[in-house]
Amino acid sequence: MMNHLLLYCHPSNHSFNHALLDVYSEELEKKGHSVIVRNLYDLAFNPILTEREYENSLEGQYEADVLNEQKYIAWCDCITLIYPVWWGGMPALLKGYIDRVFTYGFAYELDGEDPIPRLKGKQLLRFARPVPLLKFMRRTGCMRQWTWRATLVFLSFAVYSPSILSILAT
Repeated sequence: MMNHLLLYCHPSNHSFNHALLDVYSEELEKKGHSVIVRNLYDLAFNPILTEREYENSLEGQYEADVLNEQKYIAWCDCITLIYPVWWGGMPALLKGYIDRVFTYGFAYELDGEDPIPRLKGKQLLRFARPVPLLKFMRRTGCMRQWTWRATLVFLSFAVYSPSILSILAT
């Protein structure tokens, strides 16, 4: 069995994304997996990486809220991102979470300009619902250029984009 961290980022608890969160977490638990849900809006997570925080992170010093989230990342085998696609990408809150939590020294180090991933072996799933731009994004190719993919491939996660039906069937 695996430890799953579900990062949910949507302001409404009455959305399709929240219904997906409920079904997915229930199915994982039914199959014996351990699940922790982090609702970034309920946490009131501050997405702003300040200059002071950035400089401190280069010295291995992190804010208390970041250290807390890093404990969840270290604990899990699989991270699942559940979010809507707005303006062709993830909500700013989720991007800020990644900026602040997946820091130098925790998630990666550098050898010159080459990344040295420190979280290698973790899996990443994402359920991102591009409403109402799905047809536009497919037609223009925008879906192939999402920031999340570049960021998390940089960290050497095994990145998956499953359909909900295939996940719930296994």
